[in-house]
Amino acid sequence: MIRDCKLMGAALDGLVLDDVLFEGCKFDHATFEKVRATGPVAFAGCVLTEATFTDCDLSDVVFSECTLRLTEFGTGRYRDADLRGNDLSAVRGVASLAKVRITPAQQVDLAVALVADLDIDVSDDWPEAPVPLHLAFNDLDALHERCDMAAVRTTKDEPEYEEGAVVPSGPWQSLTEEAGRSLEAPQWAPHCTLAEVVRPPLPDEDDLERLADHLGDENAHYLGQALAMPGMTTTTENYAAGLLLGLHLDNWDKLIHGAKARGRRRLALNLGPGTRYVILGAVDAQAVCRAVHPDDYALRYPHTNDYRAHVAAGHPGRLIRIRLAPGEGYIAPTEYLLHDGSTEGQDEPSAMAFWLGHWPRGVLPSLI
Repeated sequence: MIRDCKLMGAALDGLVLDDVLFEGCKFDHATFEKVRATGPVAFAGCVLTEATFTDCDLSDVVFSECTLRLTEFGTGRYRDADLRGNDLSAVRGVASLAKVRITPAQQVDLAVALVADLDIDVSDDWPEAPVPLHLAFNDLDALHERCDMAAVRTTKDEPEYEEGAVVPSGPWQSLTEEAGRSLEAPQWAPHCTLAEVVRPPLPDEDDLERLADHLGDENAHYLGQALAMPGMTTTTENYAAGLLLGLHLDNWDKLIHGAKARGRRRLALNLGPGTRYVILGAVDAQAVCRAVHPDDYALRYPHTNDYRAHVAAGHPGRLIRIRLAPGEGYIAPTEYLLHDGSTEGQDEPSAMAFWLGHWPRGVLPSLI
């Protein structure tokens, strides 16, 4: 083990590495040329800012929680190199990283890095997509039967809500055919905008926490349960204040503006006994943050208060409400889109169980 070494600017040429762990080392501006890993090699918690790898064989090497800002992966072999657990959005030489191992969420990182590699001009003045929310469905009639839509407003002097909370405005309307088709998720829809209405497996009560163990994300996290009384327009409460939050944005992953799209999706299962709804907003957190903080959005963490300011300023918004009977659920990007539960019009309470994870599309049977 080599721990806490400082090799900034070092020229490492022709090294053969076998059974080596670099932990907490600093390799800023170092050059690795014709370095070969012939046995287990790992970089753990290392800083490789603007380091360069050229003609190296790093097959099966592990990089864990490393700083890889402007790290250049030049020609070489990287097959089965494990890059999970690192921010890859600022690496260089993406085209060289064939056959490496990453998580589903890191696909966004590599897309951002590839745009920089190719010097693509991403224009800020392109009009915002009107419906970033995508719903995966195969049957338009089933979608219409289960969903409806409404506009948004903010609360004022409503004693059960936080002041300025975002809530549905006016009565819910049937989903029009045009609106339904506009929500249809293409195969390329990113997970940060993708919602699915699903039937999770029904676990034994003692195994509820393990429901997500075999759905494709070994790091999925069980959040717990929440009980909602009947007749609630929205269900999430700020328990410290004793007030309802209204529609809100999750922040479990604590991601800054530029990384917000990498957040995990939420799996939810209605445990009953009553029917309930999930409400999803159609404007994404990054777009709202940019609109509310045009001068410094890059340094901010998108927040529920951004949506409140956005709606209060008169920006239109659309909500989609999806009905969920007991035993039904959803997978949705609650870190990226406004959302809440609802038991409006229902006569029975319902409990919901929640998990967070990175799950592939179609991992559970679709109900629509």
